[in-house]
Amino acid sequence: MKRLGLSPRRKLLVVLPLLALYLAIADFPASMMRACVMAALAYSATALGRPRDGLSVISAAALLLTIIHPADIFNPGFQLSFSAVLGIVCLYPLLQSLYAKLPKKKYLRVPLDSIALSLSAQIGIIPFIALHFHHVPVFTFLINLLIIPLAALCTVGGMVCLILYYIIAPAALVLAHPVRWASAFTARLILGWNALNLPALRLPSPEILAILCMIAALLLASGFLLRSRLFRALSAAFCALAALLISLPLPEAGLNLRMLDVGQGDAVVVESQGHTYLFDVGPEGQVPLQYLSAYGRAVDAVFLSHPHDDHVGGLDALIGIVPIGRVYIPENGLNTADPLSGSALKKAREIGIPIIELSQGDALELPGDIRLDVLWPRRWEGENGDSMVTALRYSDYTFLFTGDIGMNEEIQIDWPRVDVLKMAHHGSKYSTGNMFLARARPEALLIGVGYNTYGHPSPDALNRAAGRRIFRTDAIGCIHLQVLDGGLSYSGFLEGAR
Repeated sequence: MKRLGLSPRRKLLVVLPLLALYLAIADFPASMMRACVMAALAYSATALGRPRDGLSVISAAALLLTIIHPADIFNPGFQLSFSAVLGIVCLYPLLQSLYAKLPKKKYLRVPLDSIALSLSAQIGIIPFIALHFHHVPVFTFLINLLIIPLAALCTVGGMVCLILYYIIAPAALVLAHPVRWASAFTARLILGWNALNLPALRLPSPEILAILCMIAALLLASGFLLRSRLFRALSAAFCALAALLISLPLPEAGLNLRMLDVGQGDAVVVESQGHTYLFDVGPEGQVPLQYLSAYGRAVDAVFLSHPHDDHVGGLDALIGIVPIGRVYIPENGLNTADPLSGSALKKAREIGIPIIELSQGDALELPGDIRLDVLWPRRWEGENGDSMVTALRYSDYTFLFTGDIGMNEEIQIDWPRVDVLKMAHHGSKYSTGNMFLARARPEALLIGVGYNTYGHPSPDALNRAAGRRIFRTDAIGCIHLQVLDGGLSYSGFLEGAR
């Protein structure tokens, strides 16, 4: 724009239509809305002869976009875009000041400025990267040194091709080839970088207070240039508080049991006094992984009812990412596991996770004031009926996990009185018989079920359970039970809990 020799007001008249065209082509994503609104505000301030600064432009753009579409404040693109720019505005001058005394040679300043720019943006987005993705790449700022100029080249080249197409179409088509090659190279570069699996910090989703502390630290960091000791102290204090809040998530009170919505499978998380236990992990493991990552949980122990993929298949996704203390399986389970679950168990053993076999009559006293009794089987022989059945006792309440056993096994087990029953085999008509229900007398039943062709849960099983509270993951999503202050409460992630 400077080379065109246009006055500020004429520049504004040129820039505004181009920004509108750019947004229309991109279909108005939140990040581009932020960039274009900030550019429009900056050019408008210059055209009107008004002073401007980065923080004022960011604040005005955020306020304007929030007024237009308030829901954008929850959009990850909106959050990441504004936090990246906030990091640049607040930290880039600070980082530049660290090497200000170096010789002002172009071969030194250009790479240092690029690193400082990328690093300041990366620091700015840390709380929102942790919030949405639960891990923060450590070396991303390095690849950004290549990606940012390539992305800018592709964007500008694409815009030129589009405008040129309506003037000299053949020339636009010729120019489009190098732009396409640059875009393809950029995509391959990103994929190749991701394939390196470089280290990343695993962080839980921060609470709103931690995010606000981080933003406050960034804002105060811009005051470093004023050489104010107060700004330095406050910025360091807020940054330390944010780090503390993110790295030390507080455990929930009482015992919390969550049956995760993993589709057609079982996965239950039990938490008590900062200790976490998994009872089966579902067919793929992504949902348990996301939950454990979001809350920063390490797993004291995993209890696998039987080595079938809809209960154990997700173990492979957790191993090596989530710290696991030990894995419990039915006796003889390792020798007769399905190929997929068997390989996951062997992988766990190879990296040093103890695999412990349990059988009927075993009992465990677990940290968190939990007692676990193994009611079945004597030995796993490869059938659903050989699933490990456990009774978890906490305070005055008993929770029963039944795997995929059927009625033939139910009549052989000495059932305790239970408060909550995990319905066997996803509500199969061959499980949860009348005799079993009469002896166990559960107050509520949990069913882990998703789309299936087996007819689960069966109307027969549901009819036998009539008169009790029934919670299904396919109806209300994740099911949350909490024992607190001597009482037991139930809730579902979605509406419709009964």
